[in-house]
Amino acid sequence: MIIELDEPIELSELKAISKHRLSGVRKIYNIVTNSKEATANSRFIALDGKNGCGDDHLDEARLGGAITLSAKRRDADIFVESSTEALLSIAAIYKAKLKQIKHTIAITGSVGKTTAKNIITNMLSFFYRTHSTYNNYNNYIGCSHTVLSAPKDTEILILEIGMNHETEISRISKAINPTVSLITNIGSAHIGNLGSKEKIAKAKLEILDGMKAKLLIAPYGETLLNKTNCSYTYSVNDKRSDCFIEPLSVTPNGTVFNIHTKNYSINNAYTSLIGEHLLNSVAIGVSVLDVLGFGTSDVLKAVSNIKGNESRGGFSTVGGYTVFDDTYSAAPEATVAVLKRLSMEKTIKNAVLGDMLELGEHAKELHEHVGSAVTESGFSRLFAFGK
Repeated sequence: MIIELDEPIELSELKAISKHRLSGVRKIYNIVTNSKEATANSRFIALDGKNGCGDDHLDEARLGGAITLSAKRRDADIFVESSTEALLSIAAIYKAKLKQIKHTIAITGSVGKTTAKNIITNMLSFFYRTHSTYNNYNNYIGCSHTVLSAPKDTEILILEIGMNHETEISRISKAINPTVSLITNIGSAHIGNLGSKEKIAKAKLEILDGMKAKLLIAPYGETLLNKTNCSYTYSVNDKRSDCFIEPLSVTPNGTVFNIHTKNYSINNAYTSLIGEHLLNSVAIGVSVLDVLGFGTSDVLKAVSNIKGNESRGGFSTVGGYTVFDDTYSAAPEATVAVLKRLSMEKTIKNAVLGDMLELGEHAKELHEHVGSAVTESGFSRLFAFGK
């Protein structure tokens, strides 16, 4: 990985994260994790990955002229407690240099993060220079990569934040300091690691930890968030929320719906996205525009700017078969939503599903739930892969 920085970082700015005393005047123009890409203008960060330990390649990076950083080797130029934490700290230093940023939007939740991020980016890019998480790179390294790769003229920074354990979201939030945060839902993803939905909710709410003003957008009626004073709520069909989407018709070609907020109503809005579950992400996007002060005409422009490929999966044709590929690390709720969406396809359907991971003692029950959804959604066969 090589990240070109639009604004260089001074070596002196890294004093706070280094156990060594830093000296000299040097500017860092790119960050690399592959020693073969190291140059005199780069900083090599030793990370552990699929292809081995980065510390084993420290000397090669040094020969290339790079400033080296490690949490294991004291002979590195910069010696730190944790390489991934250091990378996140460097991202925070870089973000402070991006003076044109108006808002930093942070997105978390059990399911729907990537779709919501794509839709929000699509809607706001009509009005601002946006920069958002690539694909679903939403862990420490992914969030750092998103920030560090942001152009210096970025006006809206949109980050998808995932987690497997407690405190992960808190650390990222404190590094990026969101101005708007949103939670898509509280589901069963990672319940095997955290133990209960209550603990999942607590971990998701860590997204507030780095915010000065707690502007949180969250689903209306989510009981596990009731104790939190959400700034703004959204829903599909519930009129009590600050923003609710009223579905009118869902066809294989698109979806027609009404939009209602406390400030306005829009009738017969249209999106080429297909499926009521995707309207939940549209409601999130409209909520973001509403709290940022956009009016009806701009919201309509933004909704019409949503493309059909902003959902996670996609159709293709392979060997005469129509394939809907949603290959992903899926949670039960997301899988059921996709099956329900495909129930509209009036043809012979086969489902090919792999195991859902990190469900712990709830695995059997949640897999059975998905199995029932396969039948209820009109599939003829299920090919199951895994345990």
